[in-house]
Amino acid sequence: LLGGGARLAYAAEGLAILITAALVARVWRRRASLPLRAATLLSGTLLAAPVALFYDLVLGAVAAAWLIRDGREAGFPTWERSSLALLFAVPFVSLGAGDRWHLPLAALAALALFALSIRHALADTLSGRAPARGFSTCGPSRP
Repeated sequence: LLGGGARLAYAAEGLAILITAALVARVWRRRASLPLRAATLLSGTLLAAPVALFYDLVLGAVAAAWLIRDGREAGFPTWERSSLALLFAVPFVSLGAGDRWHLPLAALAALALFALSIRHALADTLSGRAPARGFSTCGPSRP
């Protein structure tokens, strides 16, 4: 879409997959809360997919819902609320922007959502909040 060619696109996608997988694994390994692990996994899935079309961004809506849940409990800045609202609107214009201006809005929205998820997960693990806040973690209990 940006005019780079197939080889560059495959290389960029491969690099994106490796970085995304490493960051998702790190969030899960640090035992962030379940809402943040889910948001990171879902938004990371959007980055790992070779094509992010407007209907693929449904995963992004679920990830955003998990972020909103976490934000309601832990708090989040006003700018982040506005960002999530803007990201919610992206699927409505992404196809037209891609065709007309060669602008990959869906991929950029997925990247922004993933960055927000990582930001929340880092804050969660650094603050020492309880890992799963009322959810079963399907594993041994933690101290």
